[in-house]
Amino acid sequence: MRQFFYLLLVVFVFVQCKSESDGSSKAPASGKVVKATPKGKEYAKLPSDSLQFFYANTDEIDLIAYDAPLSMNFAKANSVRYILQLINSKPVLLSDDCKPNGHLVFTGQGDVLGEADLYFHDGCKAVAFMKNNKIAYVNELSQVGIDFFMRFIPEKKNQYTEDDIDKLRKEYESQGLKMKEKDGEQTKKKK
Repeated sequence: MRQFFYLLLVVFVFVQCKSESDGSSKAPASGKVVKATPKGKEYAKLPSDSLQFFYANTDEIDLIAYDAPLSMNFAKANSVRYILQLINSKPVLLSDDCKPNGHLVFTGQGDVLGEADLYFHDGCKAVAFMKNNKIAYVNELSQVGIDFFMRFIPEKKNQYTEDDIDKLRKEYESQGLKMKEKDGEQTKKKK
């Protein structure tokens, strides 16, 4: 009887190990493409516990524009929460045509907690969380988020002129923010 029990236990363990190694596990690994189409890739979404970690520990978010001469810092608790709420908890297809418009750096007590690229022009609407300079997870950016970021980083195909920068400065000041020139670049600081 004992031999039968041990044999049954070995068979059960073997079957369990075999099914897990066959890739029947539902959870995709970090950075793995969940679905690829001719138009783009869908990555796994950021796990909800990681998103909760950002909510609980982020005290500043820096936004750096890729194609505009500006950066922003969100350091008040309500503005940090607002930015985090713009990230939907569902994955989205990231088109091969999408180019990042900005970069977010999440910090907590001076330590970098995470980084993400923002996509919000040309029909793109994604927040791509990075790990080792590669996309690890992609969440959908809400329409409110697209509208918000487009106000500060408008779609621009040409170089920014002084008039463009003055318009941006006035928009920032109307929001209680102030742009500051640093080493030939425009940056934004709270008043």
